[in-house]
Amino acid sequence: MNLIERDFEPLANQLPKDYGKFENQVWEDLLRVLDSATLRAASGDVFGRIF
Repeated sequence: MNLIERDFEPLANQLPKDYGKFENQVWEDLLRVLDSATLRAASGDVFGRIF
């Protein structure tokens, strides 16, 4: 997040940086869900609709 903020000034001091509060398994599970065949085949702004 720090690198994104550094490289894109409008986001400076805007992005969350407390992801360490989640266990690694939570992140792994989330990435597996977001990398499903269904989502890869979907069209449009899928992640925008998810969030």
